[in-house]
This record gives sequence, C-alpha cells and structure tokens, in this order.
Amino acid sequence: VCVYENPELSALPDKDAILVTSFGTTYKETRRRTIDAVFEEIKAACPGVKAELAFTSHIVIERIKKNESITYPTPEEALEALHKEGYTRVAICSLDIIPGIEYAYKTFVFNRYKTLFKKMSLGTPLMYWMGQEDQRDDIKDTMQALSTQFPQTAPASAVLLLAHGTPHPANAYYSVMQNRLNELGFDNAYIYSVEGWPHLDTVIPLLKAKDIKEITIMPAMMVAGDHANNDMAGDDEDSHKTILQKEGFKVNTYIHGMCIGIIVIGTQIQHIQRNPSLGKDLFDQLFCHDLAAVNISFFDAIHALRTQLRRNGILHLNVLCQFILDVDTRIAVFDQFFDVIVRQQDMTANQRSPITII
Repeated sequence: VCVYENPELSALPDKDAILVTSFGTTYKETRRRTIDAVFEEIKAACPGVKAELAFTSHIVIERIKKNESITYPTPEEALEALHKEGYTRVAICSLDIIPGIEYAYKTFVFNRYKTLFKKMSLGTPLMYWMGQEDQRDDIKDTMQALSTQFPQTAPASAVLLLAHGTPHPANAYYSVMQNRLNELGFDNAYIYSVEGWPHLDTVIPLLKAKDIKEITIMPAMMVAGDHANNDMAGDDEDSHKTILQKEGFKVNTYIHGMCIGIIVIGTQIQHIQRNPSLGKDLFDQLFCHDLAAVNISFFDAIHALRTQLRRNGILHLNVLCQFILDVDTRIAVFDQFFDVIVRQQDMTANQRSPITII
C-alpha cells in the first residue's frame, strides 16, 4: 500500500472518503454483479465513510453515459470533487488484477493528487505479493480460488484461463500464475492472454502434446466483458472457442468474472473487523489493509467453508459446485444462489439468514 501524509495539512480535521477504481465495463448485468456488487460491499463495510466509484476507461464512461444516462467520473474527476467537498483523508482501492498499465495509471494519479489531502493511500491490486520476504502469496491464493470453479478433473480434459495481457513488464505475472497452478497440482490448467504472452497459439501445442480432447475456457479477469463474451466465447471465426473447435477440441465456456467472489466478501470484512489490532478508527486501518483484497475473501473462505458446511450446514456456491459436473448446471445454480444473496443484501442485518453470515 502506498501511503502519503501531508505535514502541511496535518491540523485539518479528519473527513474520510474511499475511492474505488476500475477500468469499467459496458456490460450492464456483468457490471451489476461484479464492480457494483464489490462497491456496495465496501460501502457496507465502512458505514459513515463516503465512497465513490470511478472508471479509468473514457470509452466505457462515454458509452455508459450515452446508452444508460449514467455518468461515472474518472479517478481525477472524483479526487477533484472530493477535495472541493472538503474531504481530507482518501483511501484509493484498485480493482485491478495485476500491477500493470492500469495500476501504473492509478499510481500516477495517486502521486499527482496526494498533496491535496491530509492523508492518502493506494491499495495494491488483487495479485501483488508473491510470497517473497515473508509477504503473502497473492498469486497462489488467487489460483487456489479460481480452481474452485474448475470442472471436475476428467481424463483428457483441460482448463484455459483467459487473462488480459499487457505490454507492461507486469505481464511476467502470468508466468508466476502458471507456476502456482502447477504447484497446486493443476497440470492441465493453462494461463493465456488476449493482448500479451502467452497467447492461444502458445497453449494449443501443449494441449495436443497431452492428447487433450475437451477444454473449458473461462476468464481470469475481474469482469466478464467484451473479451470474455466475444474474443473468448463468441461465435466469430476468430474467437478462441471457434479456433479451438477447428483444432478438434470439444469446448465448454464459463463466462463469469473473478469479482463474482463477492458472494463471500463479507467473510474478509468480518476478519478485518474482528482483528483485535483494529480497535482504532476503521478508516486508519484502510491504510494498512488493502481494500482490493476483500476479493480474497473468496479465496480464504473456500477452505473454511468446507468445514463449516459439515459443521453448520452453511451453503456456499463454489463448494457446492465442485460436486456439479456439468458446467451449464453449475452456472444455473450459481445464478439462483446469486439472486438469493442479492435479495438478502436488501434486508437489515437482523433479517438476514445465516446463508450470508459466514
């Protein structure tokens, strides 16, 4: 986490705000289930703290404004507005997957605007630390979490995880992701990307060398937007699904973004709130705890929930789905489960059933 404290403004009273940043997506339903859902959970976890959502893609902002009459600010616009409204302490939460070009842009914004505020922080993306120097291993945790949505292992089958790709040196994270998949025993799971390396042509020879017959492709992206729906799973001649089918593979598609982990986002929030070191002002802790890591609640909860399922009968989709062999059935179950969660989010805390209290 980047933290800056401005000594010249130290006498100002504390007025706190959270700025959640994302590239954004024009896919309305995907946005509702991923970005918007994470944003709402962050607000619920920090009552009394102003929260704003900003998109970095100007194209996405303009298209949403034109088609939905909704205006999302850029991070710069949001920070300027917060400054004018008298907010003095701002925590920026990045929903990026890796520290690539998008995160470099947010770092630039942080450095440009930090002197306007008494205190500002910038959290890390979902995957940042690799277990070096006693740090946590974000990549291993993320790959473990993604594996819970893999179909049950079958002979001659494989899973392809579509990442975005970047010309930024952070493209090297994909090699580390592949390494962690292999360490976890998922030798037939492969990372590839739309705009970086490795790409589909890199992976196809590896699949053929193992005599793979059936493939499930899914996005390793925060949202299932244009790349997932069209580049990966579309019906055009140059889609990944079509290319793989022409190569002789049977192809299944799983079109859900990684932000779907919001289902158990409350687990990580409860972990933070129960931490005895957090007896101080909650906002101060936002500078010590990466808000983007609330997505890792999905990861940490998987293992605990296996025990809780047996002990308390608490339902959790991704545990349940490990016993569902058919991907389409799994998606249908997921949709039903998600609707239950959405309905319960509209209830008061006392009205909610144990299904969301994990």
